[in-house]
Amino acid sequence: AVAVSRRDVGDIDEDEYIGDYSLAITGEIDGEVTYNRTIPLKDRSGLIYGVEGAPDKLWWPKNMGKQNLYNFTYKLYKGDKLCDEKQEKHGFRTVKLERTDYIDNEGNGEFKFIINGVPFFAMGTNWVPLDAYPSRYKERLQKAMELVEDCGANIIRCWGGNTYENDEFYDYCDEHGIVVWQDFSMACNACPNTDEFLKQIREEAEKVILRLRHHPSIILWSGDNEIDSCLLVKGLDPNRNKITREVLADVINECDVSRPYLPSSPYVSAKAIEDKMDHRIPEDHIWGVRYYYKQDYFGLNKVARFASEWGYHGCNSPESIKKFMKPENVWPWDNDVWRLHSTCYDLEDKGDNSYYRINYVPAQIKTLFGDSVPDNLEDFALASQISQAEAFKYYIELFRSSKWDKFTGLIWWNLLDGWPQISDAVVDYYYYRKLAYFNIKRSQETVCVMVNEYLSDNENMQLYVANETLTDKNVSYKVKDVSTDKVILQGSGVAKANASNKLDSIKAITEQTLLLIEYEVDGKVYKNHYLTGAPEYDYKKLISVPKRDCKNFPAPIKGKTFDYKKVKEWLEKADLLQLDGF
Repeated sequence: AVAVSRRDVGDIDEDEYIGDYSLAITGEIDGEVTYNRTIPLKDRSGLIYGVEGAPDKLWWPKNMGKQNLYNFTYKLYKGDKLCDEKQEKHGFRTVKLERTDYIDNEGNGEFKFIINGVPFFAMGTNWVPLDAYPSRYKERLQKAMELVEDCGANIIRCWGGNTYENDEFYDYCDEHGIVVWQDFSMACNACPNTDEFLKQIREEAEKVILRLRHHPSIILWSGDNEIDSCLLVKGLDPNRNKITREVLADVINECDVSRPYLPSSPYVSAKAIEDKMDHRIPEDHIWGVRYYYKQDYFGLNKVARFASEWGYHGCNSPESIKKFMKPENVWPWDNDVWRLHSTCYDLEDKGDNSYYRINYVPAQIKTLFGDSVPDNLEDFALASQISQAEAFKYYIELFRSSKWDKFTGLIWWNLLDGWPQISDAVVDYYYYRKLAYFNIKRSQETVCVMVNEYLSDNENMQLYVANETLTDKNVSYKVKDVSTDKVILQGSGVAKANASNKLDSIKAITEQTLLLIEYEVDGKVYKNHYLTGAPEYDYKKLISVPKRDCKNFPAPIKGKTFDYKKVKEWLEKADLLQLDGF
């Protein structure tokens, strides 16, 4: 169905008899007119009209089918006189969100999108302002969307700290099959519930929905970002928030019943609070203390089915840093200019804590590579980018290899910086791509062969394949130990449609090395890799380190950390070291 209101097709004189007006609607695709109807307007409230029968050509997300878009023309007549005209593109698809209030103690619960009756596995990016100055959004949009497409993302979450994007953004998503999770623009703190503010929110939501609702790429309206969580921290019940529980729910019910609505992300329902299960919600933001990406906090023991935020810091490339810092400030990293360009700068704290998230960078280097943090920018940036790249790869592949059995989607944080800063974006403000970007691209291939450590046992590691298409795919593969050049596994199998399945087992490797995975699908050869072994830490000590403190970082138990220069050598040997801006 397509909804049309008076605001879509122009003004009607309030003093005139509404029965004099009619709306002529024509729809065509691929040069063929498939819908042609004239409807009398019986009242001033607008109308919702149906297209008889199921459309022959549905709109699908990328990898699942074609993005069929119909061209619709609306003409408003008074008698025989044409009063107004509008054209829009529509894609026909259904979307459903299967969601429970929480995951129970037996692991039962769900958060999963169903599009055109088929489960949709989400893998993509959170979207932040493209620039500190909104007037520059459009000049940065095309490049940003090309990066989204290139890295294999199939979803963008328009984060609640963002502004509402321009029409070109949503048009691109419609045409390329990138689905959109749309937050309303409220984030990270409680908003007033006064009558005046509620009225403003209602007007804003109406205008946003009426402008955007014809885009098939939008599959969800979400009330805000993390305000439920903020209210809970303050000891308040988020279900008393009139903005998300009443106003936005009412506007969506009036203006767009075709999409699911989530009051907040993460959403904590009244039932979750009543049953004391607000810590086991099915969709969550997975942050925690970001020192080591394989710690249990990030593993399969995490109850959420869907992670709509997760990220890991990575230092900018040297050439990027030199663009926004004077030579005397480029190194060492702990100076006032680096602090100024921190993702979360604490103005009141002039001590180490004011570095806040920049502290994650040396802490993550220490976790993976030991206490000796590199003493020059080139190696510091390299070690940091290897750490970030391995983290993104590990987490995306953990989710994909556990597809449907455990997880239903991951929206990582984030693709692109909107100003020069040290952050967890995988592409900086100047479009230098960090190593993580290239790992993400390989990990988000439509068909991806990967090692899953969490689904392994003491004797074997498991080789999995994930397939986002709706067709089974034949896969041949070879796994080589890069440090010895020895092929340790090869074979063939089937990547099941819209699923993840085991291909083979690899005898467990405890020593540190890099496995190169080469596989072929539909006549094309792809590469992936896996870094075996792990640094040995007392993780109780590790996670007890204050979030903003990297100085008092615990030493590894047995000193078995990686050598970043050795990892670099392995990646170079496998032709997987892609450095941009070094």
